[in-house]
Amino acid sequence: VLSALLLAEALNGLAVTCESESPARAREYYQRALALFRRTGDVRGQVHCHTNLGIVAQRESRMDVASESLTMAISLARAARMPDVWGVAALNYGIMSQKLGDLERASQLFGEALSLFAKVKNSESQLFGLFNMAHVERELEEYASSMELYEATASLAHRIGQSDVEIGARAGEGLCLLAVGRLDEARKPLAEAESR
Repeated sequence: VLSALLLAEALNGLAVTCESESPARAREYYQRALALFRRTGDVRGQVHCHTNLGIVAQRESRMDVASESLTMAISLARAARMPDVWGVAALNYGIMSQKLGDLERASQLFGEALSLFAKVKNSESQLFGLFNMAHVERELEEYASSMELYEATASLAHRIGQSDVEIGARAGEGLCLLAVGRLDEARKPLAEAESR
């Protein structure tokens, strides 16, 4: 069992390294790792593989397959009560939903991910959930809630030293203020973003 798990972990790591250059090869490695994780009963490994297979399928523009993989990852993680990997799968599914224009679904998934990341106290993952949720709210023209989310994102980003995300959040806040015609107020967060 130990050698099968080590091989599965190695295949998973190998797949990550070639995912951008060769999604098809990465998919093959993830599928082999998934089979080993299933054989050994390692649910966490299975969730990681399903999540990564979903990401690869997105790169290959196979959105139905991506949706199935990410749904399976969420389902397995939920059943096994693994909020950390459940949150990662929900976040990735939310990103895909946002790209496809299903903003309501994206918002729901980002909310789910945020709740899970808060439960396990993972600030960095919370940050990415907040940032993506703020973008969705802005796309839905829910500017008040989007500004609140961008403010929370900027504050958390500053606290954990993620200056790029902090800059993006300040810029997003400024865009929201511009969208509602508050030009004078928009200058402050945009100037803060430019000064960083």
